[in-house]
Amino acid sequence: MSNPKVKCVVDTCVHWIEGDLCSAANIDVLGETARSDEGTSCKTFQHRGGAGNMIASLDNANYFGMLKQSVFGGKSLTPSTACIVETCRYWERGNRCNADSIEITGRDAQRYETTNCATFEERA
Repeated sequence: MSNPKVKCVVDTCVHWIEGDLCSAANIDVLGETARSDEGTSCKTFQHRGGAGNMIASLDNANYFGMLKQSVFGGKSLTPSTACIVETCRYWERGNRCNADSIEITGRDAQRYETTNCATFEERA
């Protein structure tokens, strides 16, 4: 399965781009024992404040995707996703996510712990 399309509404993150896109090359969703989306978080979140955070995020930028997105649009900014939420119905062995798309929430977040994966559904 290919990477899920990512919708991110965390507009305080250095990777957030207008249109609720994510410019990270990879996102890590945490929440090993989550029972609801509030038990999950996007570990990749870095607050969009100060030059230090911007510089620290450069090693996880999807430069080729950003270029393709600006020229062609579409699904060019889909980061790879590592999901460490075994309690989610979309989790697959190898920490993969088998959802078609995921939504990361936490508008106005200041720390990664205040972000969530709204796509989370508890495994039956």
